[in-house]
Amino acid sequence: MESINENYQTVGKSQLFKSLMILAISVFFLQGAYAQKIKIGPRISVGTSDIQPGDFLDADGQSPQELSIMLKDATPEYAVGGFFRVQLLGIYVQPELLFATSKVTYEENNQQTGSTDDRKERFYNLEIPVMAGTKLGPLRAQAGPVFRMDINSMSELVNVSGYGRNLQESSVGLRAGVGVDLGKKIIVDLTYEANLSAFANEVTIGGHSYELSNRKSQVTFSLGLAL
Repeated sequence: MESINENYQTVGKSQLFKSLMILAISVFFLQGAYAQKIKIGPRISVGTSDIQPGDFLDADGQSPQELSIMLKDATPEYAVGGFFRVQLLGIYVQPELLFATSKVTYEENNQQTGSTDDRKERFYNLEIPVMAGTKLGPLRAQAGPVFRMDINSMSELVNVSGYGRNLQESSVGLRAGVGVDLGKKIIVDLTYEANLSAFANEVTIGGHSYELSNRKSQVTFSLGLAL
């Protein structure tokens, strides 16, 4: 089973690498053919999560009474990368390639010992939003999918006795919002993202697995510079 999982992850990352190569080659040829209709440059963003302090990790409240783990704090998600936009017939397509990181702190309460400890998770993701939109007066309306792949996320919850964490290797979200171009260089966007995949697959406490239903959604503010 471990061999199958390793092969699956290897194939997934290989497919992602091929997709990125195709995307890079496409950008090169499109820029030459439609130089006046393409914008490309660096991009940064910050997103706020809707996961609130006090939310329990297990959705059904079925965690054993002797051990409870609840969310204490969640930092904004910060991302940096690049974008390119091609516009044809009044419609534009804007893929992006971003490296994103965020941190979540949980509070572990052990009823047997009376101890309370903080446990942290830090997420490092590769994000590929693919937005499509059109201009509505001075604004742009846009929507599209967001593909996210875990790079090297870390969790201190694995140090909790009898506790297991199954983090997702990848997820898909849906992003929509508005934007405005300030002159020919500055690109500003405000979007809302609803994740179509669960925040994590499951947790294991004392040998019992519990499905999670928390879904990560966020409002993202992005700033780009067209070169």
